[in-house]
Amino acid sequence: MKSIKFSLIALCFLFSGCLQAELYKNIAADGSVTYSEKPVKGYKLIPRKEYDKEKLDLYLRIGPDGKKYYTDEPQDGFNYKLIIKGRPNSTDTKASRLSSSLDQLSKVGSGTLFMVSSSGFAITNHHVVKDCEELRSGGNRVELITSDSINDLALVKLVDQQYTAATIVKNPTKIRQGEDIIVYGFPLNYLLSSGGNLTPGVISAITGLGNNTNQIQITAPIQPGSSGSPVINKKGEVVGVVSMKLDDSKMLEHAGTVGQNVNFAVSGQTLKTFLDINKIKYVESGFILFDKNTVDLAEEARKWTLPIECWK
Repeated sequence: MKSIKFSLIALCFLFSGCLQAELYKNIAADGSVTYSEKPVKGYKLIPRKEYDKEKLDLYLRIGPDGKKYYTDEPQDGFNYKLIIKGRPNSTDTKASRLSSSLDQLSKVGSGTLFMVSSSGFAITNHHVVKDCEELRSGGNRVELITSDSINDLALVKLVDQQYTAATIVKNPTKIRQGEDIIVYGFPLNYLLSSGGNLTPGVISAITGLGNNTNQIQITAPIQPGSSGSPVINKKGEVVGVVSMKLDDSKMLEHAGTVGQNVNFAVSGQTLKTFLDINKIKYVESGFILFDKNTVDLAEEARKWTLPIECWK
């Protein structure tokens, strides 16, 4: 398969009438083809007519870093859109059908993700990504790897860039009731700060709804968009993943009152099991750690926490 990756600012040069007369071409060891409009070491100058002879279908995807990537044969697992139909009688493929332009999709929900590996793997909630046609973060597409509907976890990937990863608590069974925590995420991202939001609280119970041992209960306030946010202890370790809060209307119906800050997170042990099952190499905390103030915790969390959007 010939893969074409352009490091060009504008798409105009691809079309007849605005493509410059010459391009520089490189063929890698794996057979992938790279074009550049400027001289690059190892690239060979080719005339425009040579490029035209190939008459390739051309598909586009945009990476999380904003770069544009082109190929004549879309790869499974990536959202490509057909932008040039080069061959006679060529037809759209599954990959191009998966990708839709901004004016064809609408944002229907949002949440938070946090990075768990430098290679781009991240965690959010299953209910955040459920039934989405596309996932986006900062305008860039996010790939869904797998999800767990029972424990409300989802593994996603941001590609084409190196990332700072969160530190996962080494021994999650040692968390204590009453322990201070913070939640860092992007609640009400259309209304509140687009740079992230920190809310403090405590671990109010080490089990969740109905004594669910896969959850912990926390008092940190959460809002729509908080789903998937990391729950962080004073040492900067992730000890849980925000998942749900009690439904006020149902609480009022069944108990005659509304719960105050009754919120739940997926436990750190459940998170680690999910990552281990999916063979994700994550960063664990060391043996000696010191407590940090909330200013430092926020500064760290901001490096590896991002908003995620569901589009349909």
